This record gives sequence, structure tokens and C-alpha cells, in this order.
Amino acid sequence: MENRICDYRNCNKDISKMRPSAKYCSRNCKSCERKYDKREDNKIEKNKQEIVKLLKEVNNIKNIDNDILTLFNLINGKK
Repeated sequence: MENRICDYRNCNKDISKMRPSAKYCSRNCKSCERKYDKREDNKIEKNKQEIVKLLKEVNNIKNIDNDILTLFNLINGKK
């Protein structure tokens, strides 16, 4: 039988005796992993907003490279 480990990054418990579709050993591990994921998502969103802010500042400069404009439009969802 294959040993399966809880998907929570700080837990190493064996979950091979649990149901086959189980990913976590307990609700607490699932909840804690969700907190980590949410923090990572918030960090990514914050970084994206910072990049957009910087690109908007660059957009105000008269001598803009076409590659920068293309990148700016891709981030903002424009074509």
C-alpha cells in the first residue's frame, strides 16, 4: 500500500488509511493550508497592483518603448 502524506505543508502525517480522495489528515490542516494559500494569493495580487502602478507612471513618460506599452496593455487586459 502506498503511503500518502497530508498536503498541509507543516504536517507529515500518514493518511493512507483514510478515504482515497483525502488530501488532509484533519479539518485543521485544511484550514491552515487555506490560510497559507490566501496569504500567497494576496501577495501576488499586491505585486501585480504595484507593477500596474509602475507601468502607469511609465505610461506618462513621452518616450515610451513599444514593448513597455505592450506589456502594460497585457497586464490591464487591453489589446
